[in-house]
Amino acid sequence: MATDPAIGPEVACQVSVISVAWRIAQQHRMKVNGLLCSTKSLVFSTRGAVTDMRDRDVTPGAPFCQGERLVQVGIQQEFFEDVTRKMNNQDPVDVLYLDFQKAFDKVPHKSFKTQGLDRLSWTDDGQLLAVSTLRGTLHVFLTKLPVLGNTCGTRIAFLTSLLEVTVTNHVEEEPQITVSVEVEPNFIAVGPYHVAVGMNNRAWFYALGENRVEKLKDVEYLGTVTSMCLNSDYAAVLFEGRVQLHMIEMEGIEAQEERETRLFPGHDDKYRVMCHALTADFLVYGTDTGIIQYFYIEDWQYVNEYRHSVSVRKVFPDPSGTRMAFIDDKSDGFVYCPVIDTIYEIPNFPTTVRSILWEHFTMDKGVFIAYDDDKVYTYVFHKDTIQGSKVILAGATKLPFSHKPLLLYNGELTCQTQSGKINTILLSTHSFLAGLKDLGPNDLQPMLTQCLMLKRFNEAWDVCKLLSEPSAWTEFARACLHHMEVEFAIRVYRMIGNVGMVISLEQIKGIEDHSLLAGHLAMFTNDFNLAQDLYLASSCPIAALEMRRDLQHWDSALQLAKRLAPDQIAFISKEYAIQLEFTGDYVNALAHYEKGVTGDNKYLDHDDACLAGIARMSIRMGDIRRGVNQAIRHTSRVLKKDCGVILESMKQFSEAAQLYEKGQYYDKAASVYIRCKNWAKVGELLPHVTSPKIHLQYAKAKEADGRYSLVQLEYNYCRPRLTDRMDQVSTHVKRGDHMKGARMLIRVANNISKFPSHIVPILTSTVIECHRAGLRNSAFSFAAMLMRPEYRNNIDPKYKKKIEAMVRRPDQSEVEEFTSPCPYCAFQLPECELLCSGCKNNLPYCIVTGRHMVKDDWTVCPHCDFPGLYSEFKVLLATEKACPMCSEKLCVEQMSLVEPTPYLLRDEAE
Repeated sequence: MATDPAIGPEVACQVSVISVAWRIAQQHRMKVNGLLCSTKSLVFSTRGAVTDMRDRDVTPGAPFCQGERLVQVGIQQEFFEDVTRKMNNQDPVDVLYLDFQKAFDKVPHKSFKTQGLDRLSWTDDGQLLAVSTLRGTLHVFLTKLPVLGNTCGTRIAFLTSLLEVTVTNHVEEEPQITVSVEVEPNFIAVGPYHVAVGMNNRAWFYALGENRVEKLKDVEYLGTVTSMCLNSDYAAVLFEGRVQLHMIEMEGIEAQEERETRLFPGHDDKYRVMCHALTADFLVYGTDTGIIQYFYIEDWQYVNEYRHSVSVRKVFPDPSGTRMAFIDDKSDGFVYCPVIDTIYEIPNFPTTVRSILWEHFTMDKGVFIAYDDDKVYTYVFHKDTIQGSKVILAGATKLPFSHKPLLLYNGELTCQTQSGKINTILLSTHSFLAGLKDLGPNDLQPMLTQCLMLKRFNEAWDVCKLLSEPSAWTEFARACLHHMEVEFAIRVYRMIGNVGMVISLEQIKGIEDHSLLAGHLAMFTNDFNLAQDLYLASSCPIAALEMRRDLQHWDSALQLAKRLAPDQIAFISKEYAIQLEFTGDYVNALAHYEKGVTGDNKYLDHDDACLAGIARMSIRMGDIRRGVNQAIRHTSRVLKKDCGVILESMKQFSEAAQLYEKGQYYDKAASVYIRCKNWAKVGELLPHVTSPKIHLQYAKAKEADGRYSLVQLEYNYCRPRLTDRMDQVSTHVKRGDHMKGARMLIRVANNISKFPSHIVPILTSTVIECHRAGLRNSAFSFAAMLMRPEYRNNIDPKYKKKIEAMVRRPDQSEVEEFTSPCPYCAFQLPECELLCSGCKNNLPYCIVTGRHMVKDDWTVCPHCDFPGLYSEFKVLLATEKACPMCSEKLCVEQMSLVEPTPYLLRDEAE
């Protein structure tokens, strides 16, 4: 086969042609003859664009040949890819070109012009185009280059023509170096100072200088080379299941002949090497038996071995060599950390992945990509999270047609194309690097998610400031906690204004124990089970127990206490029993109260609480004898009252009254004895009983028995139920204090059902006094009651018309009653109110005014011991010389302020 001498014996040039374009034009009825000049030529192919020609002496615009058989056309590569894709999908395509001069790269045409074109033909794979002339010369054109490239750090070496390799480093902005090679290579390797090319079992090594390239040597290996890797001093070559590690240059190292070369595996190893990689310090290779070996070059020995379950197909160490991704024979992907000898499965790993590249940008050192023919998948290895190390899938990016990724740096993927060029693509997972200006919330929110997945927290801060939404800051803060970025979390929570979290994080930021710190952060994110596991793995496992106690997770706390702090079981059991008692689980509450008893005199209060619980739970469980005996032996009066209430609710009145009596709750005990008609016991307790109601009940019982002397005595005791109050009202009215009289009458009238034989007189007096005191709404209310048919005819005639007028012409104005503090809880309530709505206590009242007592104005009658307001008692005794309750003689000198606490405790007990 003859070739054009001007073009050369190997390949004349590269041309981009599209073999189906003419058919497209015909199918869409493009009138080519009307659009194309007769001096143009058209060449068609399905491959990429031409970027370089061997023959540089080409006249721009010259025709490819005479006639209309071929027209020279060039279109951008992206357009041809789009046309091809649409044609494959049978989508309609319309194409119209007006300027074909600039459309396609030109081919050498001088020989065609002088010799004439005969015919052309494609190879089956569409890679070669053969053109013959009328004089018998045959020209062969290459439509695409082999995609050969390699990287070392951020340096890239790639094939730019069949006999030319270009070395570039656009990250470090190093000058581009062109290396002319002797043969068309089928593999390329580049290192910090060298580049190597080769084919079959032979390789040529070149030294890269600042301004020149020097050929060093060529080496023949023992088999066909599969792949080659270089570092600054060594080359590692894989061929026929073995790896040869040898030095690139020998000068100055004669004393280290044993380190000049080594073949792996050794003679005793029964496996084949399937893949290998070379870092600055390590040779790493994987075998068909699943072994991954790390060979440390400086010490010239193995330092790490990992055994995988199946054959290892490819290995990809990161730039530092401390992490490595690999693909096994099942097409599964893993990340291996040799320092801790642990692997992490790569999630959602496609079976079509061809290779993996690690990120070289220092801020993204855990990022790597896996790619196949169509997509680039971005993964992130998170080493330090509260959940431990893991790999996540961050997203996927469409890979343009015929692009081979070579280098990943700061989210930009540098790819080699079939035209001998390199192109950069910004990964979709790094779209925030394109700028945030003029973006709306719908665009910024996904970018925030990207930044957080990639741990780009500075960029995340900028996105959150633009979003200016609390939810975005909260998401940011939780991501900082997840990744254990405590300082950044403090900064974010301070921005949010969460003072509590800032203080908590400031307290733990100096913790060096990784597990302990992670446990605290997991607790802050409410992942308590994870926090417990981390605490237990830390140097302070007791923190797990403290957390469960604080959360009142008593079951878990008890389990932890058995292992970590057996001396705390009793105290946890008591707390757990209190909770169980509150929820009604009396069986388990009793069991835990019993476990809580220590028997140690140092913890008397704790044991007393447990014994009290045992008494209560025993009664509730039906073991009344045990519970009552326990309560009687116990020193607490409150326990006796509590157990008495429980027994009373169970209708065990005799035992309840017994406990009330033991606890000195005499009124309550007498009341319960009355319910079980134990009048003898009631009679024994009467000297201690202060309730007139109980005395009245006892009087009625004795009246039925004919014991009238006792009846008279008890009725005299019961007199203050009505007469004393009416006497107090009269006293206030005579002194002209109608407001106090009205307030006392209102309280009596509100309980009018207790005085059925005095309803009309009491209501009439109440209406009159309320009207005089200006309480017109109250006067109207009680007047309306008097107008009922059952009362109306019994009204005193001299007041009847006035009361009727009040009802006909109601005036609902009312003077608001003054308030004073409750003597128990200091809750402010109306002065004449005797039931505190704050603490629900019945309040003692003043025998002078009928108002409830206040703590800082407390006195008592020295004769009957009934309380009164000291200030009001002095006013009364200025005109009266007797106690309003017992009628005993009394003077101001006999009265003094007293401490109310004993009286309040007695009333509370009653």
